[in-house]
Parts: sequence; structure tokens; C-alpha cells
Amino acid sequence: MHYHVFLLTIFAVTSTKCFAEVQMTLGVSQVVVFEFIEEEMQVRVHNPQGRQGEVSFCFEASPDTITAKCPQGYAQLYVALNHHQKEVTYKVHRQGYLKLNPQILIEGKIKFREDGSIKVMVAEVISAMSVSLPNAKVFIPEEKKPAETKRSFTSLYWVIFGLASVAALILIVAITWYCCCYKRQVRLPSSSTASTTKANQGEQVVLLSVKPKPSTPLSNHQ
Repeated sequence: MHYHVFLLTIFAVTSTKCFAEVQMTLGVSQVVVFEFIEEEMQVRVHNPQGRQGEVSFCFEASPDTITAKCPQGYAQLYVALNHHQKEVTYKVHRQGYLKLNPQILIEGKIKFREDGSIKVMVAEVISAMSVSLPNAKVFIPEEKKPAETKRSFTSLYWVIFGLASVAALILIVAITWYCCCYKRQVRLPSSSTASTTKANQGEQVVLLSVKPKPSTPLSNHQ
């Protein structure tokens, strides 16, 4: 028993989250998205005081659509409630006709947007009544990133590439300059040593070319 109650509770919470009933205000248009059940949109009229009155509900249509109660560009659902109708739900097929009340006609052709949303409004209702959409939710469009963002990333990429190229060029020049200076420093001691060696060899040649004088023997005058 408790298990079934638990499942019913989960189902009720899930249903509440999926079908957030949209409350309509007279003369205020809203862009909504319907959670379609068998391709139907539900328009619910609340009449708790059991008043008699008329309701004109408007669906977005082609811009040249003209009806009696709705503004231009809207298709019209017109219904009349009596004292016994405390709450009535009208199931409108997305093709533009009532599923359970074929005698009630919708004036104009309903037109959805490319993203599946549609603009709706209440054009006529008495103060004792209210209108809601049980299987709809307010449409929140996704934020579109401007094309300039992609261009800025491309420009940033080329700037980074240019700076990296300049840094690489500077590094190559620095390494080349260092290698050249290092080779010069290595060569200078070798050349001085070679010149010193040649000078020493020249001195040796001069010394060898000068023959020593023979020593004079001592006379035996003693």
C-alpha cells in the first residue's frame, strides 16, 4: 500500500514539473511551448462562481489574419460558458480544430514558430473567470552568441600566432649571435699561441745560426 502511495506521489511531482500550468492575463500576450499529448493544446477556463460569459482566446497565426475579437495576426477560439460550467478544458489540435467540440470553430489558421513556440493571449473574458494552459510552459529562448565572438577568437588566434612568431625569430637571432661571439672568443687564444710559437722558433733559428767562438788556449808562458 505504501509503495503505491509512493509511486503516486512521484508521478504527481513529475507531472507538476513537466506541466507547469501557465496563468493567462487579459490582454497580455505570452510566448509558450506546449507539452503535446496526442497533438493537443489544452485551454482551461475557470468559472468558480458559475457566471455566464464569453471567452476569446487567441493563437498566433499569419500576419494577415483578421478575426472579430483577437488582434491582427492571431487565430481566434471563441466559446461561451453558462452557469453550470464551473471549469471547462478545451482540447485544441495543433492543426487548428477542437477535438471534442467539432461544432466550435477556430477562426484563422494556427501557426507555430520554427522553434515550436507560439504566442497566445486572452482577448476577452469576464472578471469572474480566468484562463490557464495546463500543458504549457513559458518559452525561454536560448541566448544566441553573436557572430562577432567567433571573429574575436579568430583575431586573437592570429595575434597570438604573430607574437609567437616574433618571439621565435628573436630567439633564433639571439642564439645565432651567441654562437658567433663564442666562436670568435675560441679562435683568438689559438692565433696568439701560434704567433708566440712562431716567434720562439725564429729566436731558436737565430741562436743556432750564431756559432760560438772557439776558446783561445792558454799560453805556456808561465
